[in-house]
Amino acid sequence: MKYLYGASIQGIQGFIFETNKLKEIAGASELVEQIATTMFEGIVPSFEEKNLIVGAAGNIKYLFDQKEDCQKVVKEFPKKILELAPKITVSQAVIEVDNDLTYDNIMELEKSLITQRKLAFAQRELGLMVSERARRTGSAGTHRLPYGRTSSTDTELFVVDSGQYQKINYDKKGRGHLLLDKVLGQQDTLQVSDFTIDINEIITKNSNQWLAIVHADGNNLGKMIQQMAEKLKRNSHNIQDAFSTFSKQLEEATKAAVQEAFYATIIKMQGSNFKVPMRPVIIGGDDITIIIRGDFAMDFTARYLKAFQEQTKEKLATLVHDFGLDDFKEGLTACAGIAYIKPKYPFHYGVDLAENLCGYSKKVAKAINSNNVPACLTFHKVHASFVTDYGEMIDTELTAKNEQEIVQFNYGPYFQNQQADYATIEDLKGWVNELEKADSPDAPLREWLETLHTNKGTAEQLLNRIRNINSTTTTAKLKLKTAISERDTVKQLQGKTKVKESKTEKVTHIFDAIALANIESKK
Repeated sequence: MKYLYGASIQGIQGFIFETNKLKEIAGASELVEQIATTMFEGIVPSFEEKNLIVGAAGNIKYLFDQKEDCQKVVKEFPKKILELAPKITVSQAVIEVDNDLTYDNIMELEKSLITQRKLAFAQRELGLMVSERARRTGSAGTHRLPYGRTSSTDTELFVVDSGQYQKINYDKKGRGHLLLDKVLGQQDTLQVSDFTIDINEIITKNSNQWLAIVHADGNNLGKMIQQMAEKLKRNSHNIQDAFSTFSKQLEEATKAAVQEAFYATIIKMQGSNFKVPMRPVIIGGDDITIIIRGDFAMDFTARYLKAFQEQTKEKLATLVHDFGLDDFKEGLTACAGIAYIKPKYPFHYGVDLAENLCGYSKKVAKAINSNNVPACLTFHKVHASFVTDYGEMIDTELTAKNEQEIVQFNYGPYFQNQQADYATIEDLKGWVNELEKADSPDAPLREWLETLHTNKGTAEQLLNRIRNINSTTTTAKLKLKTAISERDTVKQLQGKTKVKESKTEKVTHIFDAIALANIESKK
């Protein structure tokens, strides 16, 4: 008898982005990275790599040979996490495995974990009412630290809670830098110390004071797993080896794609003699979340999407061949969302928006081709003080409604490869390059966008004037002859039977081009 153990880590995002202090975010993200890796491995008696089915991004599945070892982990693992990350909770489940591991065993474990995740957890950080509170979190204070100094001579001690204390001091305890090592790879040029823990070292006057939060997620991963499972049922393949290999190779592909994007954009464009203007937050499975300086974000994300498909094609080639997964011969694709925010804007809102934008990208891409989902990204530059659902933002912020017509300003998603009625990332970068020129019609086009909200006729006159006073080359490169275009959008409706609903909408690419040009401006 064997025992399949599963753990699901909850509350990760809330723990990491509890405050806007980059030092705390960096410490929290490194701590979370180690929960499912070195921390878990250290608790398991006689840990064996071959028994680890999944160990990344807040998910753990491990096959125990001994009941006593499994019982030890069930008892001690949540306690260990509670000591280091008191606001993170762990759902655990165990099922018995008679002989060899099967796909049905994994599905049974997953159902048990879903049930456990629905259970309420007791609040552990409330403290007594008389407790002094940490200013940034409102939780009961546990330590006083010389933290948040306003000058080099300021010796005031600040109250922090137990979670903040662990985040702030985590790097000092010599526990390594697994997350940063995933970015650096095997090279000797940069060191962990080259990554900043100060937001002021990411933002500079030349970078126009914009930060970006990038979130990317792989497409059709569930479909690939299902196809693998069907093949495994019909053949004598070892499901433990297959899923363990799949998990590890996917992790390697994601890591390699991040490294390629990192060195090809940030390091190549600015060199290595500076504090790296980014911090990785999550790199696990097919997910990444990155905080990065605004003017690097688009190039980084575009390169990552391309590299992710190339790396999964290479790293998963053996599995694709062994299980006849023809749909994945060219690798997995990914979609992404980029939220551009100001430094003082709450990071947790920015992360929510980036995930929302990524979801929007996936929705449109899957409507185009659900079998081979094309890679794409959607971005948004935050101006409002509060961020709602992106669909609501399109209606309230990104739509010009006058008495004659309705024009939407959300031209994305922008695709890696050409798709009907949509632009590519390369198209977007071309418009941005044109707008960055000294003689570009940037200001008149801003005025035209404003006029679209009030009067169609006046807007048309202004656009004709812009076309007439600018060169033919500028007009062509900015696509001013079709500054407003029509496209058919397809919405995938949810239900027992999938129905596609089409509608025609008027859209303009000018708003996005100006927004990104402002962020990437070197002026």
